[in-house]
Amino acid sequence: MENNTAFLAKIGNFQPIEGADKIESASILLNDVPITRVVIGKGEYNEGDLAVYFDSNLCLSDEFILYIDKQHKDYGKENFTSVSKYLARGNRIKTVKLRGTISDGLVISTEKFESLLDKKTRELFDEGFSFNDLGDMHVCHKYVAPVKQRSTTGSKKDRKKRKLISRVIPEMFKFHCDTTQFAKFI
Repeated sequence: MENNTAFLAKIGNFQPIEGADKIESASILLNDVPITRVVIGKGEYNEGDLAVYFDSNLCLSDEFILYIDKQHKDYGKENFTSVSKYLARGNRIKTVKLRGTISDGLVISTEKFESLLDKKTRELFDEGFSFNDLGDMHVCHKYVAPVKQRSTTGSKKDRKKRKLISRVIPEMFKFHCDTTQFAKFI
């Protein structure tokens, strides 16, 4: 399974988190093989339920974040936590540690994707199905680290070094001769 797409997997192997009343740990299972562990809301899923798993190296699109947040509000969840709370800069899904338990990714119920599925995709929407786009909506993409620009000025130490070199090198090469001129003196 590629780690640069979201995919459908089963959720199971629930374990309570010590000192937490509203969350629990669960495994993401693909063909009954545990892939990773995530932290989910207690009682949100049953053993073997299908869910969409987003790995921690994916970035969600702004359009998809708004769509999911609207889905939460439409289902009447008054005290829901926005998906953006689990995102780092650039809408990257971050690995979080809740009550000492690491959650490596984000899980969203398949019901929230119903309105994005066309007839053909609905038939394929089963365990192992992976995607970046659904219908006309771009959902996620692989995180690519930004390229850091090197400063042209540099540190104070670097500037001093360049200044010294600019004074010393011309002094070293005051006397200049081409090889043809050098050959005349031999």
